Amino acid sequence: MPPDDRHRFHVRLRPPTAPAPPEALDPFDEPPYDYPVLALIGCADLAATDAAAEAGGFGAPWHFDVPYDLSAFLEGLDQLLTAFHDRTPHTLDLYPQGLERTLTFTFPTPDLVTVHCTSRTTWVPSPSTEHHPYDQLHAQLTTLAREFATALKTSGSRTAPRPPFPAWRAGHFAPAPVTIAHPDDLPRVLAARAPTRHHRVDTSAVTSLDDLFDAISRTLPLDPPLHGRGRSWDALDDSLFGGLHEDPDRTPLITFTDLTALSPAELHFLQEEFTSLAETLAAPARTRNRPTHVQFLIGRTDT
Repeated sequence: MPPDDRHRFHVRLRPPTAPAPPEALDPFDEPPYDYPVLALIGCADLAATDAAAEAGGFGAPWHFDVPYDLSAFLEGLDQLLTAFHDRTPHTLDLYPQGLERTLTFTFPTPDLVTVHCTSRTTWVPSPSTEHHPYDQLHAQLTTLAREFATALKTSGSRTAPRPPFPAWRAGHFAPAPVTIAHPDDLPRVLAARAPTRHHRVDTSAVTSLDDLFDAISRTLPLDPPLHGRGRSWDALDDSLFGGLHEDPDRTPLITFTDLTALSPAELHFLQEEFTSLAETLAAPARTRNRPTHVQFLIGRTDT
């Protein structure tokens, strides 16, 4: 007899049937926001509707609300979809009080996903590990992404037109522009991405953002060159845009072999810089209808 579905790992959204009252929506007056903040704001907007969420697994259904529990899961959904795409291990922290559990996803074979649950409360998962067919669990997660993006539009949330939600509504779940993986996993991720061109930035001597700036300047296509302009990240951004836009390859991938030496704040800065550059290069209006879909892959041992 198959196990009760409510007792196996799942996360589902019941979409709203009507918009939220305008006064209940986040004013969204201080952009730009990165994806986790957009997901948090979106769930707060959905909480003002009749939307509901359901989750469970590891032997029991969970108490799982929209503004706190679902938002914690959705804050990491973009990176989780990337992990599924590349079949690389990923850890998701469900931190809200009362939920307080960690899910670890691994991919022992191309057709199988292992999900391990660690509880930080008195609740004991039983079993603590589940095995799911890859296609089924991946379909569940992409369905959640599509329904969440659609629910944002239904609710009237001002997050609805922000990436990646339009792409999710259209059924496109490409990896996030910036992916962080263990250096040992880089070859597998690279093989999964199949870029038209691979730029490998050797970071073996990088211990600071200044070192990284120099490594990028030596390795990546720049237009115009940066001679005499110092270490200006704004100038580097403009030059990288020109170099990658003029390059004939439309889906390049740029790998930084290991940036473990950089601090979390420096890493966050890079994620914002590279994400903004990727979004600009992918915008037809900014590229004379000749978009480039660049991806950045960062090696780091503390992922």
